[in-house]
Amino acid sequence: MNVLISVSDKSNLDKIAKFLDNLNCNIISTGGTYNYLKNIKVKNLSKVSEITNSPEILDGRVKTLHPFIHGGILAKRNNKKHLDEINNMSGLFIDMVIVNLYPFEEALLNSKNTHEQIIEMIDIGGPTLIRAAAKNYESVAVLVNPNKYELITKITSSSKKQNVSIQDLCSTEERKILAAEAFEHVSNYDSIIHSYLNPKKVGNFSLNGNLIKKLRYGENPHQEANLYKSANLGSGIINGIQIHGKEMSFNNIIDGNTAWQIVNDFNDNSCVIVKHANPCGLASGSFQSDAFQKAFDGDQVSAYGGIVAFNNIVEENTVKKMKGIFFELIIAPDFSESALLRLQKRKDLRIISMKDTKYLNPEFELKTFAGGYIIQDTDTKEDFESDWKIVTKTKPSKNKFTDLKFAWKAIKHVKSNGILLVKNKSIIGLGTGQPNRINSIEIAAKVAGGKSNNSVLASDAFFPFADNVQLAHSIGVKSIIQPGGSIRDLEVVDLANKLNISMIFTGIRHFKH
Repeated sequence: MNVLISVSDKSNLDKIAKFLDNLNCNIISTGGTYNYLKNIKVKNLSKVSEITNSPEILDGRVKTLHPFIHGGILAKRNNKKHLDEINNMSGLFIDMVIVNLYPFEEALLNSKNTHEQIIEMIDIGGPTLIRAAAKNYESVAVLVNPNKYELITKITSSSKKQNVSIQDLCSTEERKILAAEAFEHVSNYDSIIHSYLNPKKVGNFSLNGNLIKKLRYGENPHQEANLYKSANLGSGIINGIQIHGKEMSFNNIIDGNTAWQIVNDFNDNSCVIVKHANPCGLASGSFQSDAFQKAFDGDQVSAYGGIVAFNNIVEENTVKKMKGIFFELIIAPDFSESALLRLQKRKDLRIISMKDTKYLNPEFELKTFAGGYIIQDTDTKEDFESDWKIVTKTKPSKNKFTDLKFAWKAIKHVKSNGILLVKNKSIIGLGTGQPNRINSIEIAAKVAGGKSNNSVLASDAFFPFADNVQLAHSIGVKSIIQPGGSIRDLEVVDLANKLNISMIFTGIRHFKH
């Protein structure tokens, strides 16, 4: 067997290289990979230039682009004409290609790199080798993922032969699966380059990513799900490190990312508790432990089994306040040593550290439906208080205005029709996902109980009727913030004036379906 190896990621390379060398395979390589293999004492090792009789040119930009290499990969083994052409030019048949590409994504994420340095990380020869081998998968095995080397190195009776063929090491069906993974690898690579070279716009969004793992199941046990990572989609909990607990589930990932997104919207010491992608508890405070306590007190029933996120290093005092409360997952920039020791005593608790990893919204969102999909800009529009209008005679007090700002920042993370009741920079009542706004206010009021008196209310869209204001008044709301824009705005404002409720129009809507 002849094996071509050229990799940037050298994970597990020593294992597969020594395995193939022990089977007397001829290994062909170039550049840094050749030097690595030489250093680990691979015996049957040749340079690409020794096979092609052509030197590398253009500072290594052209190494493997040669008929001897690509003819040896692409030749159909059941086609006599192909076999004769390779033999007549004294070529060789390449049975396995082990290639992964220049680290373009890593270069892109390194702020120290210049545009020229990033461009140099665009691989040319690698994708060509991968595509050629994947096209001819019936005769050639292609490996782009170091974690898949074990498919080849598995111990079988056939692999103990001294003259093995590719058929001995993996079946045609296995080679087909490897070929599909290879095309996916190249497609994702090209999409990242495409996004870098083109101006950011909706039309340039591409749904590609690197497969991280297969999840136990999806949203429900009967649904299959795979987890992918993509540099085109910002930065979230997938970029963090799980330091404790069981494997993350579909719902853990979705809710956890939502929690991390929400808490990163706030500058003060803040804590959010998320349940089913909604913030059932959210608060800011002078001390982290106070922020947690207020968030938990917002809806203790819903908080059970929820996901908690902090925007600062978790302290021991905060963890002490969590005693006896079951949470699925805790996310934070980091954890003090004493806090982590306490948390790690909980076997069922998952812990993710986001050290040195900020939340970064994706540029675009994808919504699929039967027959097609919609790509839209992510709702990251910044709201400016200077654009807000106090539309009532009554003006909000300084404390109420602080709560209104908090509520408006929070409401964009609530599913429509969304209503929030807030007091002292803490959610005390949440109404979400209802077909009308009255229902959402009633639910928020029920959650808040007696705490709703003297609170502020945020609505993610305008009030279509004045009855919303009447209901808000009946539960003790003193100030309201909403987008405005209803044909009945005048009626709504008139009633607010009669009821001595201050009201702000923001001029912007934040629906979240």
